Amino acid sequence: MMAAVDLAVAVAVSYLARIQPAPELDGSAA
Repeated sequence: MMAAVDLAVAVAVSYLARIQPAPELDGSAA
C-alpha cells in the first residue's frame, strides 16, 4: 500500500509542478 501512496504523491507533485513551476527553478535559470 505504501508504494501506491508514494506513486500517487509523485504524480500529484508532478502535476502541480507543471501547472506552476517552482520559483527556485525560475530563479536559477534567470
